[in-house]
Amino acid sequence: SPYMTLYSVEQSPNKNIYVSGTEGEDAFVALLSPKGELLWKNYYGGSNDDSASLLLPLDNGDCIVGGGTTSTDGDIVNSYGKCDYWLFRLDSEGKIKWSMCYGDGGCDFIESIILTSDDNIVFTGTSFSEVLMYATIFKVDVDTGRILWQQAFDGSGSEGFSSVGETSDGGF
Repeated sequence: SPYMTLYSVEQSPNKNIYVSGTEGEDAFVALLSPKGELLWKNYYGGSNDDSASLLLPLDNGDCIVGGGTTSTDGDIVNSYGKCDYWLFRLDSEGKIKWSMCYGDGGCDFIESIILTSDDNIVFTGTSFSEVLMYATIFKVDVDTGRILWQQAFDGSGSEGFSSVGETSDGGF
């Protein structure tokens, strides 16, 4: 049987518990009741390596899942290169509402994700090209996954983000 790695556990506003990770080459998300009963477990991604490393439960029962992918098929939309940032939104039954890849031609690794005060998503990550490592930040629409803006920071060639927060004036 394939190996399993758990990456994230988050409680939803209705007290259910989301769990995410990888099993073999597949990303998975499971939903448990407050008593620990398995409500559902689904696999996501394509034919190559996919991971679900971050969870962001929403007030309506949906959940934003952040991870990475090397796939170009299946649930993967708009693949950019070797390994991409990957976000997807699940409804409360685990069905995909939208799935989007972000990045460039290198390897991109998502590090953190938040829901903003204007009800959108900001995520940060680290991108690796053949010669540089740089930090990236994206703001995306929570309903569609469409990029609202993005910024890369590549001063010395070895930048990265480990977390993101929103300031009282709406900055990050």
